[in-house]
Amino acid sequence: MKFNKQTTSGSWLKGVEVVSGTQAKIVEETVSQEREFEGKTRKQNVTKVLLKGETESKNCNVNTPSLNALVDAFGAESGDWVGKVVTLHTEKMVVAGRRVTALYLVPDGYSVTEDSNGYIVVAPSGKKEEIPVIDEDEVDTKEIPF
Repeated sequence: MKFNKQTTSGSWLKGVEVVSGTQAKIVEETVSQEREFEGKTRKQNVTKVLLKGETESKNCNVNTPSLNALVDAFGAESGDWVGKVVTLHTEKMVVAGRRVTALYLVPDGYSVTEDSNGYIVVAPSGKKEEIPVIDEDEVDTKEIPF
């Protein structure tokens, strides 16, 4: 398989410049590409989005929580995401000692939350871990060891 070097043209969307809750339309298929950052080559998933009220689309890094939610909401083929509207969610966090603003692409009906291990995820809203309800009549207090 022959690969051609990919280039990304246009300006980049930065989390610090986005008002959390802004809507955006995905206008290009998401592609995986290599990019040099601080002297190291790394892979990232990039799409183009058009923010509501703007006329120029911008490149957007699609982080893993956003990517997983987009696959869950719209399917595994990123071409099917084109034309879909997402809500942009920003969150301040510390990465390698620097305070940065993370940007998440959140499909309708999803929200940014944490999983049971404390990792950030974009998951369907209202999806809660089921906690079994124990009827008091079913509990024999004599069997409790304390």
